[in-house]
Amino acid sequence: MIDLLMVTVSLFSDQERTDFIQTLNKVVKEKLTPLNRRKQNQRMSSLLALSNYFELNNLPYSVDSINYSNKGKPFLNEHIKFNFAYAEDKVLIGISNVEIGVDIESIRPMIFEDFKIYLTETEIDHLLKLDDNSEQITYYWTRKEALSKALGLGSFVDFRTLDVVKDSLRCHEQDYQLESFKYANYWISFAYNCESKKNYKFTNVKQ
Repeated sequence: MIDLLMVTVSLFSDQERTDFIQTLNKVVKEKLTPLNRRKQNQRMSSLLALSNYFELNNLPYSVDSINYSNKGKPFLNEHIKFNFAYAEDKVLIGISNVEIGVDIESIRPMIFEDFKIYLTETEIDHLLKLDDNSEQITYYWTRKEALSKALGLGSFVDFRTLDVVKDSLRCHEQDYQLESFKYANYWISFAYNCESKKNYKFTNVKQ
């Protein structure tokens, strides 16, 4: 089972952010402290939502145990995997027992030439067949972001090597599933390390 949580970013006061950051472990604290106010609000909202999820589901985990890989992906342990994505005032959290990556992007005008350098030949061929490919570009972009995060590589992977036209694919010698859907004015995509599709539940969380 995969849980997807969408959270609206809260606007915390300077004192609230300072107090919260002081409760975090050294690694997470060092990640959050240099960020600007907007990004601190995003990260704080995501960590609080994840903490609430653990509590509501009686899971013995704490955000105070979060660490980061050498590529910057957050992790807890081998039993539970999670990932964050941010878009304007929204946070998307993916939680599973397999490696997972998520992305969320608002649907807005996109220029093909600006994104062509990130696309595979198959993706380019698909886009050129469309009269209006702007929204499809956003769709592909969220899928590439999600897959790169599931791989644990993020921006360290060349997006031209990730063909995301199909939902099931073999990547870096492992099987991955890709799923996408629209919610309000957003494209949401998530990728996970599995041979077949898993059930998922999407929740718009009210904090």
